[in-house]
Amino acid sequence: ALPSNTLLTRLNPRTGEEAATIRLEGFSTNITEVAVGAGSAWVSSGDYYPGPAGRRDPGDVVLRVDPQTNRVVDRIPVDQPSGLAFGHGSVWVTSAGYGTVSRIDPETGEVTAKIDVGRGAVDIAADERSGAVWVAGLYLPKDYGGRDNPKYSKDRNLTRVDPTTNRVVAEILIEAG
Repeated sequence: ALPSNTLLTRLNPRTGEEAATIRLEGFSTNITEVAVGAGSAWVSSGDYYPGPAGRRDPGDVVLRVDPQTNRVVDRIPVDQPSGLAFGHGSVWVTSAGYGTVSRIDPETGEVTAKIDVGRGAVDIAADERSGAVWVAGLYLPKDYGGRDNPKYSKDRNLTRVDPTTNRVVAEILIEAG
């Protein structure tokens, strides 16, 4: 069951005092990320597990919060989110379990691209200076009993996505330490 009392607290940056409390209905709090862009705050709600990707859940969403009204104004369904960033005029959401990056148009709230970046895509950064979106991946065992940690895995990598084409343009393998 999804918790019904999840709160997003907005602080005054000058005083650090609470300025608003926003109730997030139907929200999973296992992995929560916040990004700011296009005049909104974006909050992801999801989780990831070893083993095969689980079934999609109604809590696998990105919420758009309007800072003027302190209300959730959109719920955008995505693959179980693990990372969230804003840049290049879009909201970017990774899904470790599904191995995807979803690109959301902030004007329409629609997923305009889904990019396959490989299982384990846990974090993301949209870098305007390099003109790229960077995805960090980790190795997730293929089943729940797996504790193996191979030296190299195609899933443990740094992936560069070109935001003009929504294509993977480079993959850098990361050796297990």
